[in-house]
Amino acid sequence: MKRRTKNPKEDRKRSLKTNLLCTVAFCWVLPLLVIIGIAGVYTSNQIRNQMMENIKNSVTSSAELCAAQIDASVNASYAATYNPDIAAAYDRYQNRKVTKYTADELYADVTTFLKRQYLNDSQFDMTILYYNDDPDTLYYTYNESSGMNFVQYQEYHRNIHSEICQFAQSLGTRVGFCSIDGKYYMVRNLVNSYTFLPYATLVMQLHEATAFGNLTNVVYEKDATIWVDGCGLNLKGTPVSRVEYRAAVNYPRRYPSIITGSKKLGIGNLNYAIGIDYSEILTSLKHFQLLMVLLCLLVIPLLCWAYYFFTRNVIRPISCFLKMYQELGQGNFGIHMQEDFPNRDFEHLSSDFNQMSDRLKSQFEQIYNDELALRDAKIMALQAQINPHFLNNTLELINWESRMIGNEKISNMINALATMLNAAMCRKNIHLIPLSEEMKYVNSYLYIIKQRLGSRLTVEMDVDESLLGCMVPRLVMQPILENAVEHGVDSQKNGRIFIRVYRAENQLFLEVENTGTMTEKDKNKIAELLSDDYNPQYEHSGNLGIHNVYQRLHILYGPLGNLQIEPLENGDTVARITIPAGKKS
Repeated sequence: MKRRTKNPKEDRKRSLKTNLLCTVAFCWVLPLLVIIGIAGVYTSNQIRNQMMENIKNSVTSSAELCAAQIDASVNASYAATYNPDIAAAYDRYQNRKVTKYTADELYADVTTFLKRQYLNDSQFDMTILYYNDDPDTLYYTYNESSGMNFVQYQEYHRNIHSEICQFAQSLGTRVGFCSIDGKYYMVRNLVNSYTFLPYATLVMQLHEATAFGNLTNVVYEKDATIWVDGCGLNLKGTPVSRVEYRAAVNYPRRYPSIITGSKKLGIGNLNYAIGIDYSEILTSLKHFQLLMVLLCLLVIPLLCWAYYFFTRNVIRPISCFLKMYQELGQGNFGIHMQEDFPNRDFEHLSSDFNQMSDRLKSQFEQIYNDELALRDAKIMALQAQINPHFLNNTLELINWESRMIGNEKISNMINALATMLNAAMCRKNIHLIPLSEEMKYVNSYLYIIKQRLGSRLTVEMDVDESLLGCMVPRLVMQPILENAVEHGVDSQKNGRIFIRVYRAENQLFLEVENTGTMTEKDKNKIAELLSDDYNPQYEHSGNLGIHNVYQRLHILYGPLGNLQIEPLENGDTVARITIPAGKKS
């Protein structure tokens, strides 16, 4: 057997294992990593955006609550501002020579008012009032429920009161806020209703949790600074300057480090600047980023598993088959696949390979024996071969002699026979001829048969002349006509043969209808002849023509070529050849 030569192009081709790894890497791993990466970045940005949106909403809500609380504190201070008892008590004290109103009575009345008004108000830790002409005399009350005591009052009097007095002098009739030693104070001057001049000052130490607790408890907050009608208060962390505040307002960023805003108050505006700790936000995002990294790392064992799976279930079995096929290529027929494969599909292929190897061995031995027999037959055929030129020359001589004596009938029969012999002894081995040439052979055959049967045979034709250029198998109709004559006309006094050639869509139909009736025995015989399993070894030549046509059609056209012989409703029998309507000559 000829050994397979190695193609240089095959050296440049990659192995199945390499192609598999490249396919998995570029068509699965890489897209998966890209998808995970894009999804991770997109989701991370979405989470970050959502967190920032939640923080901004939280700051806005907290600022609204803080503004409402500041308004409530300011409104609470109005009780002292517009209370006539404070001013009246102070007027009586100033006219004490007339009114006999003592300092102790003044102290008692003012203190009683402060306690009644602010002692249990959770907005204020301590409330202090002093008259401007005697700023060192303080009238006070403190909220013990918030943890205040007399010691803290003394610390205020000793360390803070002087700064408050200076701050109050700059306020006029406005309400001011200031922060001293970590304490927050609201300061308001009490104005005489007749002279509209300040005569006393109300100092209220704000309870931090109540007044500003909402703004100091924002998630991820590190700094908090507010401005109440221009008065700046640092609530948490590092103070935010006015410059930083204006920069944040004028140049907003997608992820700002300082969230700013403004709320309307009854006494002006509340401006706020909340510093955000991005390190905590990034820390909270690290868990998600770690999950993305783990997903990417998970691709590696998946790739290893895929490589192992395909190697075990595809590459190794294919390698085994390639090795066995190489053995077959070297002529080792009959070898068997002994490998135990991990899946059922390759088990079936292994079984089929073993059967194929056994058939190849059997066929190779049969072909060898047939070649020996064919060689002997060819030698015998060459010894007995008759020169085709001798037959043609002899028929021409007989034809000339018949014309010399004026017997046109014999001459025509000889011409018809010569035509049939030329078709049968075609030395060019041409399988397909134009339909027009095939019809010439049909007419020659029918002419000879009509000379034998005479008036007993009637022939009709319906041939589409536009199809005469279509290519058909050589001598495909002669065996059909011979069968029609033998089984349909010879047994009758008057027989009819109807030849039709037509086209339907992409199929060409050649039909031969005869007046013979098919018996049940005939049907069984036809079914046997038109079978792939038919063995013609012991069949006589009349039936061999039918099987020969059937085989030729299947060899030339595959499933598109077919021969059918079946009875018609009128009792006649039709033989129908079906072939593709191919190219014309």
